[in-house]
Amino acid sequence: MSEENKIMMDFKNHGFETEQIAEITEQITRLADWFSSIFKQLWEAVSRLADRLMESAIESVADNPRHYHLYKHSKKHRVRKKYRVRLLREVFARI
Repeated sequence: MSEENKIMMDFKNHGFETEQIAEITEQITRLADWFSSIFKQLWEAVSRLADRLMESAIESVADNPRHYHLYKHSKKHRVRKKYRVRLLREVFARI
C-alpha cells in the first residue's frame, strides 16, 4: 500500500469523506503556494538590500576614484572583476 493510500485510509478512519480530504488537500496546496510566493518576495528584497549595502560599502571605501570608475564603467568583464576584487579587499581589510 502506497503512502498516499495509507494517509487516505487514516483520514477515512477518522470520519472524513473523500470530498473533504480533497478540499483539505487543495487548501494546504494553496497555503503552500502562498508561503512560497511570500518567501520568494522576501528573498528578492533581502538580496536587493544586500547588493545595495555592498555597493555603498565599495563606494565609500574606494580611496582611488579611478578604481571605482573602472569597476563601474569598464567594457571588459575581466577589468571590472579586477577592480571589484581590489575594492572588496579594501572593504574587508577595513572591517
